Amino acid sequence: MNNPERSEYINSNTTEEAGVGERVVILLKPGSSEFEERLCDFLQNQELNILDRKKLNFDADTIKKFYPHADDKFFPNMEDYFSQEETIALLVSGQNAIKISNSLKRHVRGILHLRQPRDGIHVSDDPTEAERERAVLGLEYNNDGNTLT
Repeated sequence: MNNPERSEYINSNTTEEAGVGERVVILLKPGSSEFEERLCDFLQNQELNILDRKKLNFDADTIKKFYPHADDKFFPNMEDYFSQEETIALLVSGQNAIKISNSLKRHVRGILHLRQPRDGIHVSDDPTEAERERAVLGLEYNNDGNTLT
C-alpha cells in the first residue's frame, strides 16, 4: 500500500469472504481527497468491503486507457485536471456496491457543485466496466489487510 495510515480501511477477510457481491472501482479525483475518510466510513457502514486502495498519478496513457470513450477535444482538459494531484483509487465489493456507490457519487458532486470533467468522483457503471478499470489501475484483490495477492 502507498499509504499505510489508510490500511485500517482495507478489509481483512479472506478473498472469498470479501469478494461477495458486486465489485466497483471508485476514484476520488483531484480536489476531493478530503472526502476519503468519510467515504471509507460510509462504505463500511453500508457493509461494503474495501479490497484495495492506491494513490495514483494519472499520465496521458492511463487517462486514455481508463476513459477510452473520451474524445480528443475533451482529453486535454482531463490531462490538466488529473495532473493537479494524485487520484485515490478504491476497489470495493459487496451487495449492491455499484448502486450504493453511485448514490454517494451524486451526494459528493452535489456538495461540491461539481461537473464533468472536474466532477470529483468516479464510480464504475457496471461489473464489466469495474473489472476493466481494476485491471487498468492495477488494483488487486486483498486477502489479509496488508498483503496484496
